[in-house]
Amino acid sequence: VFDFGHDCRMQHALHLLRDERLRISQVATAIGYRHQGTFASAFKAHFGICPKDVKHPPAPTEALRELMRGQGR
Repeated sequence: VFDFGHDCRMQHALHLLRDERLRISQVATAIGYRHQGTFASAFKAHFGICPKDVKHPPAPTEALRELMRGQGR
């Protein structure tokens, strides 16, 4: 149950980072994290990229391309 809830929260964070004009700290708060650093670590562990790379992508990587296509976990 925990894993399902965590996956839903991370998917929602991905959606907010891609589609909304929210800062990363606001996204972290919106999905229940008190600290942006903790959120960023959890996001990177889940998707393999940092939240900032979703907001402001560097040169495309395969992981980022898949995420942007909606194929992330």
